[in-house]
Amino acid sequence: MTGPFWLWISIAWPLFGGLAQWILPACDRRLNLFFRTATLPAVIAVVLCPIDIPTSAPFLMLGMTLHLTEVARLFLLFTSLLWMLAGWYAVPYFVGDKRRHSFGGFYFLSYTGNLGVLIVADIPSFYLFFALMTFAAYGLVLHYRTPAAIYAGRVYVVMAILGEVLIFSALLLMSVNSGSLLIREAVAAVPGSVLDPWVIGFVIFGFGVKVGILPMHVWLPLAHPVAPVPAHAVLSGSMLKAGLMGWILFLPGGQSAYPAWGALMMILGCFGAFYAVILGCTQSNPKTNLAYSSVSQMAVMTIAIGIGLSNAADWTTATWIVGIYALNHAFAKGALFMGIGVVLSEPTSPRFHRYFIVGGLMLAALSIAGSPMTGGALAKRALKYLSEGQHVVMTETLTILLTLSAFATTLLLARLIYLLYQKMIDPNRTPDNQQGLMLPWSIALLAVSGMVWFTILYLHLPVSTAPFTPSDLLKSSLPILAGLVVARLAYQLLRAPKQPVPAGDILLPVAWVSRQLIAAWIRFVANPIEQKDISADSLVRRILPKPSGQRDRVLEADARIRHFEVSGAFLVVLLVIIMLTLAM
Repeated sequence: MTGPFWLWISIAWPLFGGLAQWILPACDRRLNLFFRTATLPAVIAVVLCPIDIPTSAPFLMLGMTLHLTEVARLFLLFTSLLWMLAGWYAVPYFVGDKRRHSFGGFYFLSYTGNLGVLIVADIPSFYLFFALMTFAAYGLVLHYRTPAAIYAGRVYVVMAILGEVLIFSALLLMSVNSGSLLIREAVAAVPGSVLDPWVIGFVIFGFGVKVGILPMHVWLPLAHPVAPVPAHAVLSGSMLKAGLMGWILFLPGGQSAYPAWGALMMILGCFGAFYAVILGCTQSNPKTNLAYSSVSQMAVMTIAIGIGLSNAADWTTATWIVGIYALNHAFAKGALFMGIGVVLSEPTSPRFHRYFIVGGLMLAALSIAGSPMTGGALAKRALKYLSEGQHVVMTETLTILLTLSAFATTLLLARLIYLLYQKMIDPNRTPDNQQGLMLPWSIALLAVSGMVWFTILYLHLPVSTAPFTPSDLLKSSLPILAGLVVARLAYQLLRAPKQPVPAGDILLPVAWVSRQLIAAWIRFVANPIEQKDISADSLVRRILPKPSGQRDRVLEADARIRHFEVSGAFLVVLLVIIMLTLAM
């Protein structure tokens, strides 16, 4: 079996698994095995698939083309491995959950979309997979159906639609401008065209919704606390990185310099890195704390993209640094979210057991902060070297801000570990008693320890692995030690504040203004207009006014279609029919 064959299987296999979760809910053991093995084809594709050799299927869509680039292989590696670990984790996590098959269906559809955006080479297929990942993830956010989950789901969908509109506009303009549906040809035609500023703005802010840049980050701290832990791991660890891949694919940074757009991204990144830390330190929910940590870390990666966009010569190096940074963040953030599940599932533990869990959490946290000899330190050192280029705006300021970012991240994650430790020693806590979570979490910690170094050596990435000099060790240690000292001295930073900033922060004043505008509309415009009942029930009763079995069957069918799993399955079947129709 050739490498391109495994690329096609890596997409088709989880898509089949997602449908099987809904169609065959009784086959628990086989579906559990599928949870653990669904990402294996993608891992095999990383090893076997040749680089930069496209493979096409003209009968799919408008001609689907898969193309594995060097950067895409790096993203594909950590994406497939993280989804595999989350799948292993999900099997014991959802024991006894009546909606586990609903979760499984949306889980595998999200994975299919996440995988597709990394390896497709044509615009229609990219948009199809990106939309599939985005809207299937809505099922992960809404899994528990609590009022908080429903509210978070609404915010997520609104922000997702906003991002999709911007992305669709950019892709449409690019394809029309170039006359081609291939991503490389469409991007190559952007520099110098009349549509240049529009396309770049749409790409930055469209994918910025997924990345979580300010001010479009509000869905992250709302969605993370309400979704199941395996969904947290892939939402923050992997799906956010799809936005980074969108920037890498569709920004023409390697062909022309865009200092104004690059400076804007650097400013948004610098501001977001510290803004999210300040708000995260006020949170009393560990999951919300980690959500703001994700916003902060994605802001640092935004700085790297901004540097590459400012100078065309730095674009390739910037994309590799973003890939290494994303790899480290994916496994470390996945391990932290899985660690929350481990803490909440365990009863009040013996002291040695508590120390082991806290030690694992500290390992992942220190890697994100950039502690010496970790993957985070390697990524931040490379980013600092990139920021020292002579063509980069605010070189010295960026270097200082990156150092301060390590200090701020240490404060934020120290608070996280404090909150989790308080839950561990709370004698009144009711544990979830979920068995089997420790093994996948331990494997995730092993990935945090050495995956960055292994990947750089195995894939021969153009990132320096030179030994850290004493000066490097001192420079990377000082911000971490200062953060730990300040966290220990300023005990109030760790204790839960009496009035934390609500999750969603700037969404609150926006929502208040919206409510006032709606109230004014109702008072001055809508009230004089006669309100008519146009619900589905009223329409059916008007068509079939007399009570009858036919009317009851229509209303029952309408209720079934509104059911979340049924509507999701119907949407997938509709997409398959559309694809088959286009292929004929």
